[in-house]
Amino acid sequence: MTNLIEDRDTNSNNINILPCTFCHYLYEEIKSQKKYQKFDEIIKKQNMKIREVCLEKKIDFIDFEKIIPNDKKFYLDNIHFSEDGMKLFSYNLKNKIIEIL
Repeated sequence: MTNLIEDRDTNSNNINILPCTFCHYLYEEIKSQKKYQKFDEIIKKQNMKIREVCLEKKIDFIDFEKIIPNDKKFYLDNIHFSEDGMKLFSYNLKNKIIEIL
């Protein structure tokens, strides 16, 4: 992540990146399982690092972890969005791209 962001200043192809935090849902049947607890811990650390680097470097990013509610309505399983989740995801992605342009 840090390398991608640092390389953007020397980007000869004018390719912009838009970092995003990762969101997921730990539904009742899996939230007590150690592997999913570890998964949750890793994602939280990754998201903290994304926020930290982007804020430090003054880079636009989308904080989907905060935007997409932690509610089963928005997920088919622990990581894949439902139709409602995809609508919310795409709406926020589109608006951020328009804001940046």
